[in-house]
Amino acid sequence: MVLQGLLLDSFRFFRNHLFSILLIIVPVVFPIELFRTRYAESLVGQESNLSADLPMLALGLLAYPIYAGGVIFFIASVISGNRLKVRSCWLLGLKYWGPFLLLSLLLGAVTGLGFILFLVPGVIALVRFSFAEFELLLKGQSPPDALRKSWEATRPYFWLILGGYLIIFAAVYVPYFGLIFVLEDLKVELGIFEVLLDTLYAVLSVLFTVFRFRVYEFVKERQNLGLRPEPYDDPI
Repeated sequence: MVLQGLLLDSFRFFRNHLFSILLIIVPVVFPIELFRTRYAESLVGQESNLSADLPMLALGLLAYPIYAGGVIFFIASVISGNRLKVRSCWLLGLKYWGPFLLLSLLLGAVTGLGFILFLVPGVIALVRFSFAEFELLLKGQSPPDALRKSWEATRPYFWLILGGYLIIFAAVYVPYFGLIFVLEDLKVELGIFEVLLDTLYAVLSVLFTVFRFRVYEFVKERQNLGLRPEPYDDPI
């Protein structure tokens, strides 16, 4: 089955290149999460509001294009056989920081609005814009064009992508959130452990990126062979 093969390839890639992925993500994310925890501790006893949370939200958003873009360039370089070093991945992330930040804001706004509107539109947007980051970083498309091309390319593969997302979420994130729920229910003082968990969350999120990229490559292969896109009605 197509979905099974794509998922197995994705998990295998993630496992084989986990160390490099950690090197790209952890040096950026860990200090931010550590600072976020200390910042939250400084606000203990104060009423939570948007103005208090805004500095950390902005910091996370500003850093995201560096490591997320770096991960995408790393994945593409491994697939092409010209593996990049970690430093080169960060530099490429910085090079495309502006367009990637704009794309991230657009994706967040569209997807977030979709989830507010009874969830289903948010799921549709999340799936149909799955290729936007690759179109922007690897094809040099502008943010609006990247969104448009992704919307067009993913239409026949909606259920394939959604099926992969659901399986990855069930296999990885359900245990992750289950662990957090148990720790909170036991009233365990997380401290530095919370920082590690949040950093782990960022690392595990790469599984979705790897899967999306694998589907992206699969679609390109079919196009290069002149094959017509086939709708995948059954995600299993």
